[in-house]
Amino acid sequence: MKRLGTCVYIILALTFLQACDNFANSEINSNKKEHVHKGYYIYGHEVNTFQPCGQTRVLWVSGSNEVLEKMQQHYARYTSQPYEEVFVELTGDLAGKATDGFAMDYDGRFWVVNMLNMNKKTKADCNE
Repeated sequence: MKRLGTCVYIILALTFLQACDNFANSEINSNKKEHVHKGYYIYGHEVNTFQPCGQTRVLWVSGSNEVLEKMQQHYARYTSQPYEEVFVELTGDLAGKATDGFAMDYDGRFWVVNMLNMNKKTKADCNE
């Protein structure tokens, strides 16, 4: 019976420590300010790319299905021809170069967390 009490105590202690760790991580993440990335987005057959303002590199766009579907739906609203560039404002992070698939033909990957804005391309887009 004493062993059972010790096991219960250890399990409770580990659960408490895990909860403390999760709380600390959520505090760190909630204080982390996401940087807005502006640039041009193209979506089409075997193409899903983002070119940040002022850069020559073109990145393959990755993200959750929900975010990618939202971007594709907006893209269809703002374009009238295939592979047309649109201006986007995104939050997310650079990811390493892909090692397979269509993404490996690009300079790297961009993991989209959220699409903030999408509009038709204008000359003033990246001048802000």
